[in-house]
Amino acid sequence: MLLMPDFLNFLLSGKKKAEFSIASTTSLVDPITRDWSWELIDKFGLPRKIFPEVVEPGTKLGTLLPSIAKVTGISPDTPIIASTGHDTASAVVSVPARGNNWAFLSSGTWSLMGIELNHPSLTAQAMKYNFTNEGGVKGTTRFLKNIIGLWPIQECRRYWLEKGNEYIYPELNGYAKDEGFVKAWVDLNDPRFYKAGEMPEKIIAFLNETGQTVKTNVGFIIAVVLESLAFSYRSVINEIEVVTGSKISELHAVGGGIQNELLTQLTADAIGSTVFAGPVEGTIVGNIGIQAIASGAVPNLKVWREIVANSFEIKKYEPLNTSYFNENEKNFKSILK
Repeated sequence: MLLMPDFLNFLLSGKKKAEFSIASTTSLVDPITRDWSWELIDKFGLPRKIFPEVVEPGTKLGTLLPSIAKVTGISPDTPIIASTGHDTASAVVSVPARGNNWAFLSSGTWSLMGIELNHPSLTAQAMKYNFTNEGGVKGTTRFLKNIIGLWPIQECRRYWLEKGNEYIYPELNGYAKDEGFVKAWVDLNDPRFYKAGEMPEKIIAFLNETGQTVKTNVGFIIAVVLESLAFSYRSVINEIEVVTGSKISELHAVGGGIQNELLTQLTADAIGSTVFAGPVEGTIVGNIGIQAIASGAVPNLKVWREIVANSFEIKKYEPLNTSYFNENEKNFKSILK
């Protein structure tokens, strides 16, 4: 059984291994031993023989297969490294964080928010809040939660495009910014918002059902989604602080979603902490980092993060309107299901 990153590594190297970060997403890995959970595998009646050895991110698998080297012209001595196969694991490697008490946000169609831990958190509180422990690099655990991201915005844009209105994303953000704070929100965990189609209609229906202000113009609808997403980020940060007992002092956001500057500013306002945004292509940058560390070109993760901080534009967003989110948190929670 080879997951897609492992299968690609097999095609290049001929070695069948399971890289830990991607294997950890199967729910068949023990987060403490960082190996397959053989007890669980046996309970499911799955054959042990199909599960390859689990290796840590950055493990050198071998060199490029001669047949591939011949076709591509690449040297057969080229090392094949099991980098962080999971995209969020790579993105976290690219986070240019210094010190402790920081959280990460991988922002795109979906959002993943969490912290980097030296050990998994397997408490009842963590389970209650629906956090997961996924594999990180150098023995770390990505303690995180999945949140719907810019998917509703993408679906709104597609809906309006089908109606003959071709909005570009900066244009949509401009309309939303003109609306100011709208004091109307949706529960992004409502299953209806996970499905494609008629997104603006679904948003309006939710607002009607919960007795909130309803407007049908483009700017209002986009603002409703962005404020709701910022409130969701605020909730997850609060949950992380409850589980860990530590205050999050800054958030590092990476991924394509950070190009939405209005959302990034709203996020800083909502969590009441500084947000550092960048790099945009966090997954690619992190993948390069793991290979650089594995090859000896970079000594460790700390140095790599310094390199990232000095190599990419990292935008800083300070909270400007935290009072709005403080004052409306109770109202937001009242519409949650």
